[in-house]
Amino acid sequence: MNADISNSNSHISVPKCKLCHHTACYMGSVDFNKSGNDYFVGERMFPKSDKEVTYFRCDNCGLMFTDYFYGWSDEEFGECVYNDEYLKADPPFEKERPQRMAKFLQGVLPNVTSPVTHLDYGGGRGRLGEELEKLGFRSSTTFDPHHPECNISPTKRFDLVTAFEVVEHVADQLTLFDNISRFMKPNGLLLVTTLLQPDDVLQQGANWWYACPRNAHMTFHTANSLEITLSAVGLKLVSLTQEIHLGYTSESQMKSLFTT
Repeated sequence: MNADISNSNSHISVPKCKLCHHTACYMGSVDFNKSGNDYFVGERMFPKSDKEVTYFRCDNCGLMFTDYFYGWSDEEFGECVYNDEYLKADPPFEKERPQRMAKFLQGVLPNVTSPVTHLDYGGGRGRLGEELEKLGFRSSTTFDPHHPECNISPTKRFDLVTAFEVVEHVADQLTLFDNISRFMKPNGLLLVTTLLQPDDVLQQGANWWYACPRNAHMTFHTANSLEITLSAVGLKLVSLTQEIHLGYTSESQMKSLFTT
């Protein structure tokens, strides 16, 4: 626990961790219009708002979170976050990220044109699937419960489920991963990307660049909290990098589907 931060803000009501229900500490407050792209461009993308978003961190599992977005409707997210200006906060969303992740999958799947069935969960309007199709992949489906073009829930299970840059946008992690795991075959593989907290997160607090409310970034894992989350749905965890993570039940099946 960062005593300096917590003691100077004793008037703030600190919620318990939504994952393991332990106590949490105050990590700081930032302006709602802080965006991830501010960090890369070196200046603010949006004017200062009149709203402050407060972040906390679990003293037990290390999960960092804000309760600011709890209870928001799709309409509120559409109006305040995923609107016509969202690309200013997250420029790679529309084109660069789907292309990059499609090429990544091409490199790690034994054969991108093989009969591996794939679901991209939370994939917006399906740009990743389009990029995979260009590379010869013929069995990719997109499901995004919050996107009208791809919000029809699949009725089958898949060999590989991906969730790229989804985790940090969701408050209830246990429900999220439970929903995702329902689309996996019994020995299926889950591939997620989300940036783990840096070693000095207690010093950075909410000033960490990834804590950006304008992108609706609300949940950030440690290796421990991500392992707890995957374990709750019967999955083991292996992290390839600080950002790329695999969930699996069968190591042999993981190796047959995925080249690490």
